[in-house]
Amino acid sequence: MTAEHQPMNPIYSLSSEEKKLCFSESQHHFHLNGLCPDDRSERWKKRKDRNTIKIYSHPSDTDTYHWCRGEAIVRTNVAKALSYFYNEVEELPILIDALSDLRVLERKGQEEMVVSIKSKTVFPISPRTATISAIYRRLSQQKAEVILRDIPPAVGGYSGPLLKRFVSKVTLEQSLQDDNMIKVTQYMYIDPGLPVPSGVLEPIMIQVGYNFLQKVTSRLEQEN
Repeated sequence: MTAEHQPMNPIYSLSSEEKKLCFSESQHHFHLNGLCPDDRSERWKKRKDRNTIKIYSHPSDTDTYHWCRGEAIVRTNVAKALSYFYNEVEELPILIDALSDLRVLERKGQEEMVVSIKSKTVFPISPRTATISAIYRRLSQQKAEVILRDIPPAVGGYSGPLLKRFVSKVTLEQSLQDDNMIKVTQYMYIDPGLPVPSGVLEPIMIQVGYNFLQKVTSRLEQEN
């Protein structure tokens, strides 16, 4: 781990009400059920298949834009991958092309944190911001997940217009054939809160999802 990517200590103090909201028990039960399309849905369409990375998109049943799902096989194990996503959270703007900045607001143990993010935009559009609840869970020896979702803005977050929605889930699942291989699956939905046609945003999100998995694969295999 390089010095510039050492985990940051919280530098902002959330109010007791904000902590109650950000770290409430309801967050633990947020599995994207009823929100993220089921993997078995026939409406998932493969959009990209290159270098062991597959990217799919699926129209949302309740919102304007498409969900993006990406899958990759990575040489590492679940414990190392989960630790990487927690300890190197400041790398998210490097991994997710749609983000420009990230600020850690609060940490709770090794399982939860609250961060503020800022999106990339093209001038003259102002960057969009969001406060994100991040949950890191080890479901079993063979499986873990990281869930990020937007919540009401918190003190210390970036100022500016808000993203309408930001949801992402990353699942880490051990290969049954090789203890040193895992399947990384990312689900992502972003609504920028701007009048952007779905047909314009979808190919951008497909490329963002592909680049994310390509970078994650490289970093996890370097760590391994």
